[in-house]
Amino acid sequence: AQNVEIPAKINLKKSLYAAVDLKIGDVLTASNMQIKSPNDGIEPVHFDMLIGKRLVQNVSNDNPITWGALLNE
Repeated sequence: AQNVEIPAKINLKKSLYAAVDLKIGDVLTASNMQIKSPNDGIEPVHFDMLIGKRLVQNVSNDNPITWGALLNE
């Protein structure tokens, strides 16, 4: 049973998701990001740091925001 519990705990962790359809060049704001499960993207601890970052990839509504989608500035 222990092996089953570990993946379940990982899925309960949260990450940042797009709250709307985001396009290349869009800037992340508090209103276009949301915190959801499972942990498929960037952890919510980075929420404030990501505000103002520009996207280099499209991120569809309800999809996780990943480090690869962000412009390295």
